[in-house]
Amino acid sequence: MGTNKNSILGWATLLMLVMGILLIALGAFRYRDVSGWGFAAVGVGFWQMHGYLVF
Repeated sequence: MGTNKNSILGWATLLMLVMGILLIALGAFRYRDVSGWGFAAVGVGFWQMHGYLVF
């Protein structure tokens, strides 16, 4: 099975979604100080790049 453009973009979207969730969870549960806000902001940025969040 060959990989075409759509399968590569599908895997990239899934990876960005998972990384966003992991960064938000890391900021929420691992770091309680100011660095947690940074992790969560980067996670939200990952979601916003793919159009999951529209402000």
